[in-house]
Amino acid sequence: MDEQHHMPPETMMRYMHDSDHTVKNLGFNDLGQQRLSNGNSQEFLFHSDRGGAGPNPDRAFDKGFVRVGPEDMTNDALYQPDEMASQGSEDWPGIEGFQIIGDATPGEKLLGCGFPVRGTTLCVFQWVRHLQDGTRQYIEGATNPEYVVTADDVDKLIAVECIPMDDQGRQGELVRLFANDQNKIKCDPEMQNEIDLFISSGQAIFTVLLLKVTNT
Repeated sequence: MDEQHHMPPETMMRYMHDSDHTVKNLGFNDLGQQRLSNGNSQEFLFHSDRGGAGPNPDRAFDKGFVRVGPEDMTNDALYQPDEMASQGSEDWPGIEGFQIIGDATPGEKLLGCGFPVRGTTLCVFQWVRHLQDGTRQYIEGATNPEYVVTADDVDKLIAVECIPMDDQGRQGELVRLFANDQNKIKCDPEMQNEIDLFISSGQAIFTVLLLKVTNT
């Protein structure tokens, strides 16, 4: 799926404050699980309160579910095969128009968003690094729609994975999208120039300021 940048993020995702009564009634407040409003099925919700109890947000990824659909869901999933056999793939939760918004350079923020369809009320997010040897590395703690690119991402491909779910706990097909048009993350020119200068000189000198706090 190609990365798109034409659709304003405010029309696809909005953030709810802790005071909003809609969010307070949600049953999934952990990292990585984004509950959708019953009143507006066209918007993702992001809940900043992560102290509530709920299912493990990374469970789908911990179990290795890459594609969870009628044809390949395992017994570890929430539904048994005989129940899924009667379900058409077009009836399962899904995300349409999935895209990444933002500049994929160190220090900048990326946002994964899209339109929930077919009863999707919950989304599980996970940002992933794709290394040069072909292996994948799940980024620790990166289980929200938003992700800030770090120096660890330089010279690597990064992608966001999203598993849509509905109120019955059914998991739709995993959606994966690469940032930066599936190109490696690069430093900005100024930072890269400084790095090249340090490498060519063989040494680097930095000034460090130490803040000392004394109790009086």
